[in-house]
Amino acid sequence: MEDGKNANDTNKGEPLTKENLNECLGELGKQYRKLNGKNGISAEIILIGGAAVLSRYGFRDMTYDVDAVMKASSAMKDAISKVAETKNLPHKWLNADFERTSSYSKKLSEVSIPYKMFANGALRVRAITGEHLVAMKLMSGREYKQDLSDAVGILMEHAKIGEPISRGTIESAFTTLYGESATMPDASKRILNLSEQAGTYENLSNLYEKVRDDEKQAKRVLTGFNNKYPDVLRKTNDEGISNILKTLQAKDSNAELQTPAQPATKTAMGKTLNSKESPQEIAQPTGKPTDATPAQQIQNNKMVPTPSKKPTTPATKTYNSTRTGFDETSAPPMPGFETVDGGTTAPIVNTEAETNDCGFNKK
Repeated sequence: MEDGKNANDTNKGEPLTKENLNECLGELGKQYRKLNGKNGISAEIILIGGAAVLSRYGFRDMTYDVDAVMKASSAMKDAISKVAETKNLPHKWLNADFERTSSYSKKLSEVSIPYKMFANGALRVRAITGEHLVAMKLMSGREYKQDLSDAVGILMEHAKIGEPISRGTIESAFTTLYGESATMPDASKRILNLSEQAGTYENLSNLYEKVRDDEKQAKRVLTGFNNKYPDVLRKTNDEGISNILKTLQAKDSNAELQTPAQPATKTAMGKTLNSKESPQEIAQPTGKPTDATPAQQIQNNKMVPTPSKKPTTPATKTYNSTRTGFDETSAPPMPGFETVDGGTTAPIVNTEAETNDCGFNKK
């Protein structure tokens, strides 16, 4: 949600930057104190994610929302809305949805450190230490956001000031937050290995640029998918989105290896099929769609297609919001898609899942 947005996004507003983050937090403290009363309970916010990076490091420019752990009275909700109006921020510029993600830990309060106080102590803001912030980014490990580049960026800046964070320190912080049995995603393990090998500030800087470019490319791939299937990503959890991304990247890679390019196919009715624009082609890794039955091909000159027997409908594949991402009874045609009537394939939509505002409506 931090890379940008377009005019069609309903959550319009200005981004939060290094320059206005403290100003907005200060205004939040004033509004909260006003709504809550001078003798009301003070509020505490622990900055997480992009806002935590903005508050402590120099490699991030902006974010469109502030993930936070909040302890406050009910007046905080109205205070957040007031600040959004006065500062022209997205209406969910500060939210606690983070507490439902995989990178959340009940230990965050214990490992947080003081950041700033606002409105004479009405609002106390805390931040996360570098090693624990890296651990959280690695636990999330989404290749289509800025989790991995943020992790490398933090290590890069600590190396720059001569206070490098060792792998052992990161692994210890990871265990503190998530326990001995927790494991990080494969992509995060790879980045941790590459960061350890990089070592120096210069090498980490080069690694940061490479990882950031990969994230931008992944975002472009998913944005293109979202333009064709607007509701799929919004209703899919992070695991499902990662599966869809891997599928699309694999198809792009295979397409680049296919030379010469296959010509467009003509149907019996003379219509040209462009496989790049066909949802069926996106969803099917092998084989080509049949344009006409043999009987239709024989009668092609008469333009009279022969009715064909409707194929038996395969078992429908449904998406679920569990950690595995898919029903275990049988494998889907490809990750992120399901079989529907007629044997064609279409993206899976989890209508029961919580809305996942993935930010793919943003450029």
